[in-house]
Amino acid sequence: MGASFEYETYQKQTKDELRKQFSNDVEEDQYMNGHSYSGGIGMLGGIGTWLEKTFNTEAEAANYICDKHQKWDAAMAAQLTDGSWVVGGWCSS
Repeated sequence: MGASFEYETYQKQTKDELRKQFSNDVEEDQYMNGHSYSGGIGMLGGIGTWLEKTFNTEAEAANYICDKHQKWDAAMAAQLTDGSWVVGGWCSS
């Protein structure tokens, strides 16, 4: 089985708002692409790790998550210096 790296970027919001928004996006992805091995963010389930480090750019945050996230783990969330968020990880496919 493979994996694909997927992430979403969200505008500035609280952790609770982000958790709810990401959960809705996961449900939508599962509805559109199935509940197993789709390679989409639906495979991440929810947010499992809130990174303490902040990042200057979306690319920096995405690259960090790509390097640190493990397939089958819940998503990682990284905040940018402008207050927005990058959430993602390796999705089973």
